[in-house]
Amino acid sequence: MRVSLLALLPVFLVLSETTRYSDAPLLVGLWVAFVGLLMISTLKTLSPKGLRVPRKLIAVMIFAMVIVIGMVFTRPWTLLVVIDLAYLAILSRSLVQARGRFFN
Repeated sequence: MRVSLLALLPVFLVLSETTRYSDAPLLVGLWVAFVGLLMISTLKTLSPKGLRVPRKLIAVMIFAMVIVIGMVFTRPWTLLVVIDLAYLAILSRSLVQARGRFFN
């Protein structure tokens, strides 16, 4: 489910007026193939259930949520691009921890 959101990254980039599809159709095809590989991989990712927010960071988390809620109403496509890039960073960290192995 989460990885399928990555497949829509080129659409989000176009709708946020960052780029156009006609600029790099081969790159979009390679991106979708890469996301397909991620969908069938056994890569373990970070679970939000295991996250604990320290007391010192509660104010920062509330401020971040205010920013996110504001972006939902003002720049939803840009917010989806940012969410996709953050998830891609988490996947990159998981890939490094798995020593570059997509499959067991």
